[in-house]
Amino acid sequence: MEFFAPYAIDDLMHFTRMGSPANVVLPLLMLAAFVGQIFFMLRGGKSSRIVLVKFAFLVLLLSELGRNLDGGGAFLVGIYAAVAVLSLTILIPLYFTIVTALKTPAEAGTFALPTSWQWHNFADASAKVNYPKAALNSAIITVAAVVLTLLTNTFVAYAVARNMDKRFFRFLYYFFIAAMFVPFPVVMLPIAKQMGSLHLDNQVGLIILYTVLGLGTNLFIATGFIRSIPVSLEEAARIDGASTWRIFWTIIFPLMSPINATIAILTALWAWNDFLLPLIILTDQSNQTIPLAQYV
Repeated sequence: MEFFAPYAIDDLMHFTRMGSPANVVLPLLMLAAFVGQIFFMLRGGKSSRIVLVKFAFLVLLLSELGRNLDGGGAFLVGIYAAVAVLSLTILIPLYFTIVTALKTPAEAGTFALPTSWQWHNFADASAKVNYPKAALNSAIITVAAVVLTLLTNTFVAYAVARNMDKRFFRFLYYFFIAAMFVPFPVVMLPIAKQMGSLHLDNQVGLIILYTVLGLGTNLFIATGFIRSIPVSLEEAARIDGASTWRIFWTIIFPLMSPINATIAILTALWAWNDFLLPLIILTDQSNQTIPLAQYV
C-alpha cells in the first residue's frame, strides 16, 4: 500500500510552507508515516532503487520542514539535503551490519530485512570465540598500554620540548619522528623474533610494543603542546624550591590534560582494535584479544 502519491507530496509541501508552527505537526506525522513506509518496503524486500527514490522524497520533506521551522532559504535546503545524502555513507553500512547479524547464512548479503530474527546469533558467536575471556584480555592490554603510554611518553615529550635548543635533544626529536615513516611490515618480523628471544611473546610484551611504537606520534603531538606552555610558570616554581619532578607533576602534567586525553583515545583505539601485533606476538591462545579471537 502506498502512503503517498505525488499529489500527497505536494500537499505535504504546502502544509510546511504555511508558516504556522501548528501546521508543522501534521507534516511531522505524515513524515513518520513515510519513514514507516520505507521500513515496510525493506521488510518486503523491495529493490534498493525504489527505496532510494523514497529516500529522496524524504530529503525533500526534511528540507521543507527545516525551512518552515528556521526560516532559512535555499542555503538551508542545501544543508539539509547534503547532510541527509552524506548520512547514507554511515546509515547503509550500519543497516547492513545490524540486519546481517540477525539473518541466517542463506539470507546474508541481501538488502531486505530478515524473514526471522536470529537473536541467538550473538550468543552463538560469543560462545564460539570465548568472548568474555577475549574482552578481558583486550581490556587489560588496552588499559595498561594507555597508562604506560601517558606515564612515559609525556616524560620524553617534556624533556625534548624544554631542550630543543640542544643538538642531542633535537636529534632525538627527529629520530622519533622519523620512525613514523617506517612501514610496520618492514620491522614486523624482526620485532616478532626479538620479542620471542626475550620471552616477551605475551601480554607484557604487547603492552611494551604499544608504548614504544606510539612514541613518535605521541611525541609529535605532545611536544608542540608543551612548548605553548609559558616557561615562566616553571621558573616561578623553581624559585620557590620545586624540583623538576615536582614541576612536571604539579604544573605541566595537569596542564597537559587535553593533549593527554587525545593521546589516551588514540592509544586505546589502536590497542583495542589492533589485529596484526597480537597476531605476531601472542603465542598463548588464552591471551588472544577480541580481533584475534574472532579471526582464529
